[in-house]
Amino acid sequence: ERARYCHQTKKLRAPKQSHLQVERDSEFSQKVKKLNQIMASVVATGPAQEAFSQLKGNLNKYTRANDRRMVLRSLKDVKYLMDIPLESIQLCDDHEIPGMEEEVSKERVTLNGVQFVPLSNSEQLKGQKLSEMLLTLKELCKKLCQMEDVTVDAFSLYDSLVQRMSPSNASADSYFKLNSLLGSPDLLVMPVTAKTPTPIRVNLYVSRGTVHATISSYCTYGIFRKADVKPADMHKGTTKGRAWIDVHSIVDERVNFTNGESVRALRVKLPDSYY
Repeated sequence: ERARYCHQTKKLRAPKQSHLQVERDSEFSQKVKKLNQIMASVVATGPAQEAFSQLKGNLNKYTRANDRRMVLRSLKDVKYLMDIPLESIQLCDDHEIPGMEEEVSKERVTLNGVQFVPLSNSEQLKGQKLSEMLLTLKELCKKLCQMEDVTVDAFSLYDSLVQRMSPSNASADSYFKLNSLLGSPDLLVMPVTAKTPTPIRVNLYVSRGTVHATISSYCTYGIFRKADVKPADMHKGTTKGRAWIDVHSIVDERVNFTNGESVRALRVKLPDSYY
């Protein structure tokens, strides 16, 4: 059955819509495009560009002085770190879905308020491929797509959600974005293992025949002084050493699956204490 819909994985498509639905989707599409343009321009130019440029200078100055408190203060002064625009997910080919299902099956997920645990080692040894959450998600996609006025295909909806939930997608985008903004000749952003991983949060619902979702993925990083990182660890891109400053990132995405439009942004959470 999946083979019948693999050609739809790149971009969700739907049968012919009603005149009213087309008007609603067109209006939503225009709003999303305008918002994306505004968000991109805010970071690329004007006050945001000036703020990040000043931040770079402060990070260099206070890092060389080994002043962690002032580095933290400089980071907290930049309000734009709370809403950094990201590009939309580039949906992959159908044959890549099983690998992403395996990734998601190993994560804690809260789906529409219900908490699911990862696939256990014993379940994996028995050959089970999908976690209880993914099995539930499949059924939920089918139920929603059978509702009146819904034109989205259940297989395409499920595949798109799995890709958007994939930890590798969220971590790659947040990692490169943070390094571009916070990295310097003296500082490096590297992934670290969270003591208590935060579940991926997904809300999937239908409103007036349109399928929507909000997805929040969490990644933990550390800001390291390059002088404190071993060359071998720097080459691997990860280290077991203690970070100079802990950084938590949240990738938030809002999606309209009926017309394929989405808004995606990165939020940065810093330690409350300066010490």
